[in-house]
Amino acid sequence: MKEANRRAVEIFEEFKVRNAECIDANEKKQNEIWDHILDLYAQLKALGDERWDLVAQRVEETEKEDNRKAEYNKMRLVHRDHYNTLLNLRDKADDSLDLLKAVEDYLNKASEDVYIKSEQIDIELNGLLLDEQKNYLSVFRRYYLTCGELKYKKEKRQQAIDKTVRKHDEQIEIAKETLDPNSRRYKEAQTDALLLREEIQKKIGIISNKMDKACDDFEETEHSLNAAGVSFLHPSIELQEINVDRRANLNVVAKKYATKDKDEIDVEDDVIGVINSETQKAKSTGGLSSSMRPQSPTHSRRGIKRYVLQSRTRQEVFQHTDRHEEY
Repeated sequence: MKEANRRAVEIFEEFKVRNAECIDANEKKQNEIWDHILDLYAQLKALGDERWDLVAQRVEETEKEDNRKAEYNKMRLVHRDHYNTLLNLRDKADDSLDLLKAVEDYLNKASEDVYIKSEQIDIELNGLLLDEQKNYLSVFRRYYLTCGELKYKKEKRQQAIDKTVRKHDEQIEIAKETLDPNSRRYKEAQTDALLLREEIQKKIGIISNKMDKACDDFEETEHSLNAAGVSFLHPSIELQEINVDRRANLNVVAKKYATKDKDEIDVEDDVIGVINSETQKAKSTGGLSSSMRPQSPTHSRRGIKRYVLQSRTRQEVFQHTDRHEEY
């Protein structure tokens, strides 16, 4: 009995050991299985995430493809409409060829007519321009000659005033010697003459400026007339010729009066010489000649002048006789 219990105890111990070993092996196996399960789960999760990403990428690509197809379909519709429009335009262009040819012929004919008409108008305008330039030349000539005549007269007036001023100077100097009561009037007249001379000088300057401006304005027309072959005498040259004639005629008159004045001055010099000679003679002889007696100034002066003129006449006769004899 003890042997049987001991044997049972041994069997139980063996079973306990084997059971413990089985439990350890089972636990180890379970752990290995759980580790494998965890690995598989991790792999499954990674594959699931990857699948999710692939699905999302596929969805995105699908949407892009759908959008591309939609855009492509729209573009096809646009291209088809554009193609139809081009076909319609080509048909209309083909229909417009005859019209364009007709318009081209019309424009060519119209351009030729316009060119011919423009040439005619150009010729007419050139003729009108030439006539207008000739009229301008006529107006400029009258204006320039009128201003030139006015300037010439003003200048001669100025010269006359200069002579008047010199005459007043002479009158003032003579008045000092002759106790002429009009000396103040001579000075006032001289002042008025100087003011008038200054005014005339300003007018001469204004007229000269106007004549210069008129010449400058006429210069372009002058070139045009010369280019057109129109021969004309420039008004400035014509004015110079007219002024030469005017000055020559006036110089003849001035010479006539200047000769008369010179003769009177020469006679006065001779009278002064005779009076001086008689005075010196009377001083040397101590006698009083008849010409030095108190007489009427007119009577005394006329007698001396008559004597001088007779002496000069005799001298001229003698000179003429000598020249005749020499001849």
